[in-house]
Amino acid sequence: RIPAGASYQDHKDGDDAASPSAPAGSSHLSTNEEALTSGEKSIEDQEDDRALLQGQALFGDVLLYKLTSSKWGERKEAIVGTQHATEDHLSSLRVRPGDPLSSDVLDDVRVRFVVVCSIVKRALKDRVAPVCFAAFEALRTLLNAYVQYFDENSEEVVGSLQRLVPILIEKMNGEATGTNRRMQQDALACIMRLTDATSIGGQHLIASFLSDETRPLRPRLRLLKDFLEKFGLNKSSALRLSMVMAVAVPAL
Repeated sequence: RIPAGASYQDHKDGDDAASPSAPAGSSHLSTNEEALTSGEKSIEDQEDDRALLQGQALFGDVLLYKLTSSKWGERKEAIVGTQHATEDHLSSLRVRPGDPLSSDVLDDVRVRFVVVCSIVKRALKDRVAPVCFAAFEALRTLLNAYVQYFDENSEEVVGSLQRLVPILIEKMNGEATGTNRRMQQDALACIMRLTDATSIGGQHLIASFLSDETRPLRPRLRLLKDFLEKFGLNKSSALRLSMVMAVAVPAL
């Protein structure tokens, strides 16, 4: 049986393919590391690759192997494992919500946040729906767990989220990008969750993409609608009338 959102080709070449589990240090893992670090890539892609290799140190060799596996089931397992690791790490901190973290712990949390954002970003580019759904869950868990500990001066954290937002917007674009209704709703929910992250200026982070004409219009209109319903145009809102008009007028 092919799960919803998984193409026949993925099912045939994925979980049904003969692919033995790769132990830590296997030649397959080495090949994956070489694939991540070789070739001409953009600065953003290089940063994502470095984050994935950091993820190997944080979560183990098997994670990197599964993230780059040809089997979508293993890719999904890697994302779910990352989510559970975030939950376990949060429990291990033994701090009450709102309490500050020591500098060493905060630095560790920052690294984890950036790494998981890169893992989620990679997963959201997957063409298999169950992998994307797992990525949405992992992102929501990440935001709920850690975002409260950062502020607008946390450049790496804010930067990692800024690189995620365009992909989430693309996931809201429906048939144009082959996403179903659930995926569109999950992407919107993640973006709106980001707007609640006041400590890092979540509203302003999202609002900057609303008037970006290089992004598809349909999801920007939906974002504008939800943004207005939630925050309006009052002084505390990141929205301005000029921004609203810049999005709405071209759609008339």
